[in-house]
Amino acid sequence: MENIRWGVLSTANIAQQQLIPAIGRADNAELIAISSRGIQVHPVASKLGIPKAYESYEELLNDSDIEAVYIPLPNHLHKEWVFKAAKQGKHILCEKPVALTAQEAEEMVEVCRESNVKFMEAFMYQLHPQHQRVKEIIASGEIGDIKLIKSSHSFHLQSRVDKFRMDKAKGGGSLYDVGCYSIHAIRYLLDAEPVSVQCFAELDPETGIDLSTFGYLN
Repeated sequence: MENIRWGVLSTANIAQQQLIPAIGRADNAELIAISSRGIQVHPVASKLGIPKAYESYEELLNDSDIEAVYIPLPNHLHKEWVFKAAKQGKHILCEKPVALTAQEAEEMVEVCRESNVKFMEAFMYQLHPQHQRVKEIIASGEIGDIKLIKSSHSFHLQSRVDKFRMDKAKGGGSLYDVGCYSIHAIRYLLDAEPVSVQCFAELDPETGIDLSTFGYLN
């Protein structure tokens, strides 16, 4: 099987530290290009041994050699670049959360269907065998009926001077950043959707983003 030829939109840390090394270890993938908004892309490409470096996202999407793209851009930019990538015929792996609203997500799915490209949200955990095994155990009834699932994700934000985590307009806040893992995991493991949701949040008085959120899905 031929390698899938990847391009990356952005020099984000998660791309440099996680996804790009993973592509390098894969036996069915090849990273051939990376892009950014300016000349800062060149030292990154050189450091990581990436053949092509583009000073704009549009240039990368116009490269006919690229079959799939990884989008680790700030949350509020996901929809714009998923649309543009899909319309250029690129398959898409987009960082979580894939969208800021349900309507945005539906529109993104639709444009990818129309463009006949694959579209996936980057929740890596669901592809690990241990989580697939947990799903099998639950579905089989081996441990009985599930009455309650508890899930939590958190980390210490070192500085509140953050480029996007503290910016409401860019999809900042704890729910979008880490709470989405709990929501996704519960839906994935149970193959079910909630019928009601309650959330309680601690809001930052200066930015309005949620510093912490507690949710109940029934």
